[in-house]
Amino acid sequence: MVEKVAGKKIEKKDDARELIIQANELMVSGKFERALPILDKALKLKPDREDLWLTKADALSSIGRHREAIECCDQALKIKPDYDDAHYHKGFALCALGKYEESLPCFDEALRIDPGFSNALAYKGIALTHLRRDDEAISFYKQALEKDPDNVLMLANLGSLLSSQPEHLIDALPYLKRALDLQPNNPGLLIIIVQALDKIGRFDESEMLLNRLARLIEKEDGQSKKDSSGLPPISQ
Repeated sequence: MVEKVAGKKIEKKDDARELIIQANELMVSGKFERALPILDKALKLKPDREDLWLTKADALSSIGRHREAIECCDQALKIKPDYDDAHYHKGFALCALGKYEESLPCFDEALRIDPGFSNALAYKGIALTHLRRDDEAISFYKQALEKDPDNVLMLANLGSLLSSQPEHLIDALPYLKRALDLQPNNPGLLIIIVQALDKIGRFDESEMLLNRLARLIEKEDGQSKKDSSGLPPISQ
């Protein structure tokens, strides 16, 4: 039997595989909304595929539909209770909804299954930061960075958290500067470092970074004016 899906004719026996390929291609291109109906078709054919449920959860979270993503994670966990990625993604979606306390058991379960799961370590740190459990958050950020030392988000989060504590200001700077090395045009990082340097009286360094920030903002403003000129964008 031949069926037409997304403009293509697919042999019935290969439907699930082809649908999964199509959905993944759309997601890689950032077309999450278009991927969802294709994933639904695949799940009708393969409802016992926990990875498909998680892929759908990923697509839903990517367009802000976190509650539905949690439902998909729960479906994946019914099929495979020790699915570390599903526990992590459920925690991620709960964090996105501001349910930080509820997210912690999800990250804990993911870490029980895989103690080196860097994203679970990182996002548990984020949840703990929002819960004002700073010392615990610092510990998890550091563990995450041991696994993924160039994670800019974790470097910035740890540096920012440390810089908010007077006794840890000096400790914050290496993390913040490493993040800035990786993302030299990040204005948020520049502002955090300037504030930290001012607090410890290193005004010459902070002034240099302020000048760098001013040039960056001026450049972005100039680009914004060009983009709003009314002319169509140049095709790449």
